[in-house]
Amino acid sequence: MTLRMVFLGFGKYARADKIYALEPISGEERGHGRRTLVWVDGIPDPIVASRTEQTILEDMAEYQLFLDQAPNFNRNNLGVPEHNPLDMDHLLQKNLRDQIRPADVMLVLAGMYSARSGWMDWEMNFGRRIGQPIIGVRPWGNVQLPVVVQRNANGIVGWNRASIVSAIRHHAPRR
Repeated sequence: MTLRMVFLGFGKYARADKIYALEPISGEERGHGRRTLVWVDGIPDPIVASRTEQTILEDMAEYQLFLDQAPNFNRNNLGVPEHNPLDMDHLLQKNLRDQIRPADVMLVLAGMYSARSGWMDWEMNFGRRIGQPIIGVRPWGNVQLPVVVQRNANGIVGWNRASIVSAIRHHAPRR
């Protein structure tokens, strides 16, 4: 799984590996739906979260172990290495192809942000071209799914370890 998303409240999510600071909101600015400022790499302004910084931190740690704790199940993260980000589109495409090819399935977090991600669309199209099964994972609280995920996914499952592992086992090639 390449994305570890953290729920920030009111349908907002951020990649756990891109969050670099949490700042509690205090005083009169703190109120309904305004608990924490979340600083995310690549976004100039903080995201206002309705969850406390402690809850967000706990979720960040929990997602690190989410699938690793499933019994009789092993996984590899084949995402672009964090230590070697690529800025040039053609190099990124080559790296993504090299990372996607050996995967048995592709997991796509099916939040509405994926509808605005050209790269996510590119990755799913490439996966479909090489015959790789794509599993859409519906984040907690999401009602709508992006059309791009509905169009490309072989199946959609809820944000539940057993459902995700079952879908992977169902769609992965038998070895």
